[in-house]
Amino acid sequence: MTGPQRKMGALLRRSVVFPAYWRLVKHSAVLRYYKELERQQWYTLDRSRAIQARRLYFLLKYAAENIPYYKKVAQDRGIKLSEDRVFDDLKKFPLLTKSLIHKHFNELYHFRDKSYYRAYTSGSTGEPIQFYQDRESTAKARAVIVLFDDWSGYRIGERKLLIWPTDRDSPDWGHPKMQQVRNFVRNYRWIDPRKLNPRETHSYVESINTFGPVQILGLAESVFRLSEFIERDGLEVHPPKAVMTGGDTLHAHMREGIERVFHAPLFNRYGSNEVNGVACECERHQGLHIAMPIQYVEVVPSDGMDVAASPDEGEVVVTSLANYTMPLIRYRIEDMASWGKACNCGRGWLVLKKVTGRTSDYFRLKDGTLVRIDVTWFANYPWIRKFQMIQEDFDYVRLLVVPRETGPRQVPARTDLDKITLKIQELMGDTCKVEIQTVKKIPPSPLGKHRFRISKVQQMGGP
Repeated sequence: MTGPQRKMGALLRRSVVFPAYWRLVKHSAVLRYYKELERQQWYTLDRSRAIQARRLYFLLKYAAENIPYYKKVAQDRGIKLSEDRVFDDLKKFPLLTKSLIHKHFNELYHFRDKSYYRAYTSGSTGEPIQFYQDRESTAKARAVIVLFDDWSGYRIGERKLLIWPTDRDSPDWGHPKMQQVRNFVRNYRWIDPRKLNPRETHSYVESINTFGPVQILGLAESVFRLSEFIERDGLEVHPPKAVMTGGDTLHAHMREGIERVFHAPLFNRYGSNEVNGVACECERHQGLHIAMPIQYVEVVPSDGMDVAASPDEGEVVVTSLANYTMPLIRYRIEDMASWGKACNCGRGWLVLKKVTGRTSDYFRLKDGTLVRIDVTWFANYPWIRKFQMIQEDFDYVRLLVVPRETGPRQVPARTDLDKITLKIQELMGDTCKVEIQTVKKIPPSPLGKHRFRISKVQQMGGP
């Protein structure tokens, strides 16, 4: 297919196919919500806060009157809602955890119509949950993603390569032939991150070069590993207009490697299955803009965190302003982040400086202190290809290391192992036992995600 033919196909999808599909087949207002967001991104911060206040008020009012769990919360806590002080009223609601969702699931939803459906989290933190969404919340979530894609230079209908889980085992996935049709219509091509194999790098690159995607969207760790394979084999790969990553924590060394190999700017996107798209980088790359008309975000001190040492960092708490079927109010998304300064792009939405990792990525000492070991520190050891730190107990850390298969250093020196042990003990305490194990592979999560740090120590102070 020639360049003009590809452009014509993308234009046809953007102007005819997608609008008709959303409006006539899905009965969805995606495009209307997208147009709203397209305007609202340029509103001032004060105007955006006013929109949030109004939407938050109606959501809390609805929940307090219709959702059994929140009716009880409002009654027990004597919450009287006012649009003028709704941000203060919100703080009277308890934080919502995955444990609470499990415990009170049947009290947390109310079906307004028949457009609801049940969804699930990936369980990457070890505690998967189920929840309900509806047509309206799904349409708004999709509109946010379309806007985020705009920021990267990608337009609806253009070629997109996804290094993302396909959920083929899901009952909603459908017949393979039907998926081929859907991918053709959407102009998508997939690489399954659960099966990334360095021996198949040439076939991956051939697929990318043949398809010629405008955007590559993938799990941060998976895109980074693929870039490592490509660089190792000295292959030339088609440069997309942009690379978009999400699903994993993006570290500086990963961004550098991906941009170097794909010769394209990287845009970091943040969200989750439960609340969908939350924030994304724009073309200035000065932080992640929060989609304020759809999401209300708080960054609160986490249990055991030294607020004085990290005054701007805390746990991300999200209230989705779109989902009335199952409102997730002050939901602990189990990520850590810090606030950023206003971006000079002109958009008026609040900015997260960075998302630093999951709460379970932080190790805990017996006194409740949170410890975070910087994964970029391991880049100092060229023989390490992949690793995972596991806190088995307060004073026991196990480090799994996959050595590189090629290069001048495939075997760790004794001095390197001693340095790694001392570094971990410097943060965890001299009595901490550090066990370093060399392994051939570290299995990813069921959805292909890699966890650099896992703490099996029970969080203190949580429900």
